[in-house]
Amino acid sequence: PHKFIFTIFLLLIGVIKPISALSQNYIPMLTDSLYWDIAYADMNQIICESFGAPGSGTFRYKLDTDTIINGTTYKSFKAYLIYSVLPQPSPNCPPFAVDTIPINNLWTNNNFLREDTASRKVYMYTNITAPNQEILLYDFDVQVGDTINYPYYGIPFIVDSIYNVTTLDGVTRKYIKSIYQLGPSPLYYIEGLGGC
Repeated sequence: PHKFIFTIFLLLIGVIKPISALSQNYIPMLTDSLYWDIAYADMNQIICESFGAPGSGTFRYKLDTDTIINGTTYKSFKAYLIYSVLPQPSPNCPPFAVDTIPINNLWTNNNFLREDTASRKVYMYTNITAPNQEILLYDFDVQVGDTINYPYYGIPFIVDSIYNVTTLDGVTRKYIKSIYQLGPSPLYYIEGLGGC
């Protein structure tokens, strides 16, 4: 009997250890060190100007201060222009620099983010796409086959695949790919970073 109990104990340890190795802690997205570079690209080159309009198109967005809207705390953020450091820049941006003075733009003045780390969801309060509404921006707790209704995109997506990737900072994160039923363009996002 003791040998039988000991064998079951060893089997349980062997089962519990791999399960805990597969699970990972949630990596929050809205941290002060995170920023997003939103740019246009052509032939894998960042374009500093959108349609030849100087000062448009390419920005770095950084979280700024807490803002309370209808009793809920959201993060506001600022935009910084990304520009070419070449004396006579071509349409392509590299090498580029980021301005140190934030600019006001429609997006930063009218959108605010909050994260529910317990449910692993990120929400956006917007005055643009859905006036004075909170919409789901990312759901990091989905499973393959789940349907996600992102009001921001206006169409339902189905989670196609989920796997782990190690990003350049050496952190292993959940990578989620979803597709929408009416076309081939997928939606990708990475835990703690976001996506498109």
